[in-house]
Amino acid sequence: MPDRPNRAIIYEPQYVSELESICPDQFRADECLQGLLWVLVQDPRQGFQSSDPDVWYFPLVRKDFPPVYVFYTFNDEQLCFLSIRRLDEGNGHGH
Repeated sequence: MPDRPNRAIIYEPQYVSELESICPDQFRADECLQGLLWVLVQDPRQGFQSSDPDVWYFPLVRKDFPPVYVFYTFNDEQLCFLSIRRLDEGNGHGH
Protein backbone atom coordinates (compact mmCIF):
# COMPACT_ATOMS: atom_id res chain seq x y z
CA MET A 1 0.00 0.00 0.00
CA PRO A 2 1.49 3.39 -0.97
CA ASP A 3 2.33 5.93 1.71
CA ARG A 4 -0.31 8.62 2.07
CA PRO A 5 0.88 12.21 2.01
CA ASN A 6 1.08 14.20 5.20
CA ARG A 7 -0.89 17.23 4.01
CA ALA A 8 -0.83 20.61 5.71
CA ILE A 9 -4.32 21.90 6.46
CA ILE A 10 -5.19 25.46 5.46
CA TYR A 11 -8.40 27.28 6.34
CA GLU A 12 -9.20 30.22 4.07
CA PRO A 13 -10.74 33.28 5.78
CA GLN A 14 -14.02 32.78 3.87
CA TYR A 15 -14.30 29.22 5.26
CA VAL A 16 -13.61 30.41 8.81
CA SER A 17 -16.16 33.21 8.55
CA GLU A 18 -18.85 30.95 7.08
CA LEU A 19 -18.21 28.25 9.67
CA GLU A 20 -18.56 30.78 12.50
CA SER A 21 -21.93 31.88 11.12
CA ILE A 22 -23.13 28.27 10.78
CA CYS A 23 -21.87 27.19 14.20
CA PRO A 24 -20.58 29.93 16.53
CA ASP A 25 -19.36 27.31 19.05
CA GLN A 26 -15.87 26.63 17.64
CA PHE A 27 -15.29 23.59 19.87
CA ARG A 28 -18.53 21.97 18.69
CA ALA A 29 -17.79 22.81 15.06
CA ASP A 30 -14.30 21.30 15.31
CA GLU A 31 -15.69 18.21 16.99
CA CYS A 32 -18.36 17.73 14.30
CA LEU A 33 -15.94 18.25 11.40
CA GLN A 34 -13.05 16.18 12.81
CA GLY A 35 -14.06 12.96 11.01
CA LEU A 36 -14.44 14.71 7.66
CA LEU A 37 -11.05 16.35 8.12
CA TRP A 38 -9.41 12.97 8.78
CA VAL A 39 -11.05 11.40 5.69
CA LEU A 40 -10.07 14.25 3.39
CA VAL A 41 -6.47 14.48 4.61
CA GLN A 42 -6.08 10.76 3.88
CA ASP A 43 -7.90 10.79 0.54
CA PRO A 44 -9.36 14.06 -0.71
CA ARG A 45 -10.79 12.29 -3.74
CA GLN A 46 -13.47 10.89 -1.42
CA GLY A 47 -15.32 14.11 -2.25
CA PHE A 48 -16.76 15.19 -5.58
CA GLN A 49 -15.26 17.39 -8.25
CA SER A 50 -17.21 20.60 -8.87
CA SER A 51 -17.67 22.30 -12.24
CA ASP A 52 -14.28 23.92 -11.51
CA PRO A 53 -11.87 20.95 -11.83
CA ASP A 54 -9.60 22.37 -9.11
CA VAL A 55 -12.40 22.65 -6.54
CA TRP A 56 -13.91 19.65 -4.79
CA TYR A 57 -16.84 19.43 -2.39
CA PHE A 58 -18.09 17.03 0.24
CA PRO A 59 -21.70 17.00 1.47
CA LEU A 60 -21.80 16.47 5.23
CA VAL A 61 -25.07 15.47 6.88
CA ARG A 62 -25.08 14.74 10.60
CA LYS A 63 -27.88 14.80 13.11
CA ASP A 64 -25.88 17.03 15.48
CA PHE A 65 -24.71 19.63 12.93
CA PRO A 66 -26.43 21.59 10.15
CA PRO A 67 -26.14 19.84 6.75
CA VAL A 68 -23.37 21.50 4.74
CA TYR A 69 -21.22 21.36 1.65
CA VAL A 70 -17.49 21.75 2.36
CA PHE A 71 -15.51 23.11 -0.62
CA TYR A 72 -11.76 22.49 -0.85
CA THR A 73 -8.71 22.13 -3.05
CA PHE A 74 -5.74 19.86 -2.53
CA ASN A 75 -2.41 18.64 -3.77
CA ASP A 76 0.17 16.27 -2.30
CA GLU A 77 1.36 18.88 0.20
CA GLN A 78 -1.84 20.57 1.39
CA LEU A 79 -5.59 20.46 1.84
CA CYS A 80 -7.17 23.90 1.64
CA PHE A 81 -10.70 24.49 2.92
CA LEU A 82 -12.24 27.26 0.79
CA SER A 83 -15.86 27.52 1.86
CA ILE A 84 -18.59 25.83 3.88
CA ARG A 85 -22.25 26.36 2.96
CA ARG A 86 -25.51 25.06 4.30
CA LEU A 87 -27.14 22.54 1.99
CA ASP A 88 -30.40 24.52 2.18
CA GLU A 89 -28.83 27.75 0.87
CA GLY A 90 -29.45 26.60 -2.66
CA ASN A 91 -25.87 27.34 -3.72
CA GLY A 92 -25.42 23.83 -4.99
CA HIS A 93 -22.04 22.67 -6.06
CA GLY A 94 -21.40 24.22 -9.41
CA HIS A 95 -24.07 22.43 -11.45
